[in-house]
Amino acid sequence: GAEADYYATLLAWLERHKEYPRRAQMRRHEGVAHLRFTIDGEGHVLAFRVERSSGHDSLDDAVKRMIRKAEPLPPIPVALGKERLDLVVPVQFFLK
Repeated sequence: GAEADYYATLLAWLERHKEYPRRAQMRRHEGVAHLRFTIDGEGHVLAFRVERSSGHDSLDDAVKRMIRKAEPLPPIPVALGKERLDLVVPVQFFLK
């Protein structure tokens, strides 16, 4: 329903703002960082942190840059009945 649609929209939004650091690509660094963040109803980020490291500082830093660049995120749909959300999302960096 509405919640799944919103999460899909949110993940796609974050993905569009993600940049794989060139130096990390050249060094063949890959990994998944888990980003915890809280947003208000309008999509403003109230707090964020890397909850689980990717194992590479450059990738973890890219996750922090991504959440800053992506703000404001898509607003929380009224149908969800929430004024704020606390989420943890995996952010993947894999070479093709």
